[in-house]
Amino acid sequence: MPIGFIALFFAWITKVVLVASLRGFGRGAWIMRVRSKGLVLKLRAYRNDDLPRGDRVVLFIPWTEIESAWSVSGTRETPSSDRDCVRTERFRHIDLQLTHDRTEDVEQALRAERNSPRTKRVHFNKTTVTLPERDRLRIHLSSNKQLVKPGVKRILGWFGEHVKIEDPLRIDETVWLDLAPTKLEDRALSMIEQGDKIGAVVLLRQRYGWGLTRTMAFVDELFVDDEGHRAA
Repeated sequence: MPIGFIALFFAWITKVVLVASLRGFGRGAWIMRVRSKGLVLKLRAYRNDDLPRGDRVVLFIPWTEIESAWSVSGTRETPSSDRDCVRTERFRHIDLQLTHDRTEDVEQALRAERNSPRTKRVHFNKTTVTLPERDRLRIHLSSNKQLVKPGVKRILGWFGEHVKIEDPLRIDETVWLDLAPTKLEDRALSMIEQGDKIGAVVLLRQRYGWGLTRTMAFVDELFVDDEGHRAA
């Protein structure tokens, strides 16, 4: 293989990695802003800065609608592409307990963001904000793939000036092979909601031994909502 071709290939790879990294330092690289009257959250993954800036992806929550907040940290085990290996993910996030469950607009906005059109080769479906329950918002701060600054302690210090701060929680999720079917499906659904549809497919295939076609059909059915929308 010509040396010039090899050099060109590695230069292209370096450019792709560099562009993906620099997205985290652009002017759109923020996920929350603390205001005197409430909290501003950005639903769009900060690396998707190529999408229209006029989209409605910013959520404002008055402090009066937040009952309490707490941090959650732990580990989550899922299978890797190698059947003999288990992938361990460390995570940390902040949960916000709301005073109500009228979050239909938030659900629709998150769904629209997950299904946002691709305008570049690299597109990130995972949002930093999720809605695990109708009356609870989750802000994802750190994992094996991302790290948000400042840290949890400082953020909760800001929140503590306005809402009650609960004791932190530690969750170490069980090995995927030991999960009951309903828990396994919940794990797969959570992975899909966070943009890891491929990981959910791997999880179900290795647990049930299904073929790819059947697994993909099951994943699509798993994530059908009341309006018939499916995960991208």
